[in-house]
Formats: sequence, structure tokens, C-alpha cells
Amino acid sequence: MSTSRLSEEAAPAYESLWARLSRRLSATSPGRLLVVGYAGLAALGTVLLSLPVAVREPPGLRFVEALFTAASAVAVTGLTVVDVGHRLSLFGQLVVLGLVQLGGLGVMTGSTLLALLAGRRIGLRGRLLLKEELHQDYLSGVVRLLRMIAGVTLAVEAVGAALLFVAWQGALGTGQALYYGLFHAVSAFNNAGFDLWGRSLRDFAGDPLVVLTVAGLFIVGGIGFSVLAELFSWPAQRRLSLHTRVVLGTAGVLVAGSLLVVLAAEWTNPGTLGPMPWPQKLLAALFTATTPRTAGFEVVPTAMLRPVTLFVMLFLMLVGVSPGSTGGGIKTTTAAVILVGIRAALAGREELVLMGRRLPRGTFARAVALAAMAILWIAMVAGVLMTVEPLDATAILFEVVSAFGTVGLSLGITAELSDLSLLLLAITMVVGKVGPVTFAVALARRAAARAAHVRYPEERIGLG
Repeated sequence: MSTSRLSEEAAPAYESLWARLSRRLSATSPGRLLVVGYAGLAALGTVLLSLPVAVREPPGLRFVEALFTAASAVAVTGLTVVDVGHRLSLFGQLVVLGLVQLGGLGVMTGSTLLALLAGRRIGLRGRLLLKEELHQDYLSGVVRLLRMIAGVTLAVEAVGAALLFVAWQGALGTGQALYYGLFHAVSAFNNAGFDLWGRSLRDFAGDPLVVLTVAGLFIVGGIGFSVLAELFSWPAQRRLSLHTRVVLGTAGVLVAGSLLVVLAAEWTNPGTLGPMPWPQKLLAALFTATTPRTAGFEVVPTAMLRPVTLFVMLFLMLVGVSPGSTGGGIKTTTAAVILVGIRAALAGREELVLMGRRLPRGTFARAVALAAMAILWIAMVAGVLMTVEPLDATAILFEVVSAFGTVGLSLGITAELSDLSLLLLAITMVVGKVGPVTFAVALARRAAARAAHVRYPEERIGLG
């Protein structure tokens, strides 16, 4: 029988398989598809980084090393057990860069952008996925927001790469400075924290162009694309939504408060700001105060920071940045809603009022659920790591919170962790990227659907 005859007979089977797969995906919830999408992208990255061509010289990466690096890149975290700039080849570095870009934009956002470039129309299913990933309340305008995201991403990364090229051209030469500028601009805008220097940005603590450019990139990337869209249209509309005002206000309070703590605690610390002249101290303090909100770059050694600074960093890493951005954490809006809810409970009010607006019922419950699930996940993973690793408990907790918040800062223990711990941290990074509630609902959707049809008798219990 000829090869063409076999192909003709096999074609219906392939079409039937594709039809079944399409129906299965169509019946899958958006949350579950997000989890599958990020897991699939991490798996693809693991395969590519496991190839011999991904490293400069033998031996290649072990499976766990490749998986951890790929998960860290997809979740735009920056934690790594390999020196990206020195151990990975150009191919391996480009794989990491591609995973960072797709992870920062979002798996569904990136795939939809590719579909638009190919001339395909985005249907209802695709819009629902975008709505879920971009944390939008309505379907209308998601494709328009997607086009804005593509334009802003390319423009901001290009400007950042150009500025870093200017800063590094003298030391690296034109070609290498172009590549280094592009790599670090993409990594910074997507709040990833990967670097090619091996020491993050410690050697550039006194260079305002490098420090302010990188800080500007991850701050813009962490604001959120919907907020950026409103800021661009503000001169014409002269109106900002409650979401945007809460994001900007909360971010401003966090930056100002953490900056004061860093200046007070680290001003005389000989391992961090102490030896610097005062203008450089201010610059390094500002960077150190902003980077824990999922950026992961450092200009002073994180392991040398004083305990109070590390404590504040833990809180900042847990909160993270805003919804619909390139970063992680429980998000600034969640923290703001919880604080408003606590204030309302203490005052005996049932309605939540924030900046002159009444929040919908259930907002506080969802915010508390998100924060509680995040803390429970962190406690569970940290407990396991403290059991199996003979390392300092503070360093382990810092590592787990950094992984969940997709930050990438570490107290220097990442390379010392066992394979089991690395696997748990890899899962934690993906959970932190998609959100613990989305992850839990994706795994337990059927149980939740059954519970929704059951109504139980009401009875009061004592609280407090």
C-alpha cells in the first residue's frame, strides 16, 4: 500500500482526534486553561533548556535544573540555580528571554497576539480567556486592550533597551551592549529579575542611568495594562476609575513607607548602604524599596540586609503589584480591600466604601480568601522545606514568599536546595503567577459546582 494511501486513510482519524481535543478545550473553564497553558509553556521550556545546545559546555542542565529555570522564567520570577549569563549559551538565554516575554504578557495574551498577527478573528472563547487573564470585569474592549498591550510592551522595552545600551556601550562594545540592553529591558519590564552579569545590578549601584532605567521598567510593568491605558487616555477624558486610583494610591503608600524603612535601617549598614556617598545611598535605597514588589533585581546584597528590612520585604513580596500586570503577589487592590474591610468591621458597617465608592458585595470575602489561600500555601511549602532542608528558617521563608510573589530575591540558598524543594518552589512560582484562587478552582471545579446546588441550615458561632 502506498504512503499516500495510508495518509488518506489516517486523515479522518487525525481530524477526529483534533475535533475531540477542540471540544474538550471548549468545555474547559478559563481558569483551568490558564493553569494548563502556563504548565505547558514551562514543560516546553524544560525540554528546550535540557538540550545540549542550551549550555556553553558540558554537562547540560539536569532535568530539575531545566524545569526550575523554565518555571521561573514563565512565572517571571528570576530565582535560578544556574548562572544564566555564564552557563547558558546564546540559545539557552534566548529560550529564557522568550519564556519571560510570554510569561509576562500572559500565555493566553501572547497566543492571542500571535493569532491577531496571523489575521485570525478572536471569538467569544478567546475573549473569555483574555478577560480571565487580564483581570477584566467585562468582555467589551479586551481585544482593544490587547492591541494596546502589544504596543506599550514593544515601545517601553525598546526605550529601556536603548537607554541601557547607552549605559553599557563603552564597557561592552556595540553588539554586546545591544544584546545586554535588550535582555535586561525585557527582564525588567516583565518583572522577571533575570540578569546576565551574575551579580544582578550590584556593580551599577552608583550608575543613575542603569538604576533608574531598570526601576522605571519594572514599575511601569507592575502598574497593570488597564491602568496604563487609562493614564494614556487621561488628558482627553480627565477621569480615572476607582481601580486605577486604588492601584496608584496603594503603590505610592507602599513605596514611600518601604523607602523610609530602608533608609532608616540600612543607612549605616556596612554591608549595604553604609559605605556609599549619600546621593548613591538615596538611589540604592529607592531601588531596594521598590524591587521587592516582584522585580527581583538588586543593587545591594539582599542577604546583608538587616532583619527589619527583610521583614518589610516579606510583606512587599506577598502584596506584589497590581492586577493585570506582569508581576505577581496577592496584588495591591486585594490588600487595599482587606484594610477597608477591617476598618468597616471595626466601625460596625456592612458596606465597604473606598475613595467615595461603595464596593460590590462579596469583594471583601474574595480578597480575604485570596490572601488566606496565599498564606496557607506559603506556610505549607515553607513547612515542608524547613523539614527537609538543614537551612535557616528565615532564609527558607524568604525563598518561598519570593517564589510565590514571583519576585526572585533570595538570601543565597537557592543553589543549596534539594530536588524536592526545587520542584515545590517551581510549582509555587506557577501558583503565584496564575493566582491561588484560580489554581484551586481549576483543580476543584466539579466539587465547587456540586456544592453550589446545596443549601445548608443557618446557625451562628462565636467569633473573637
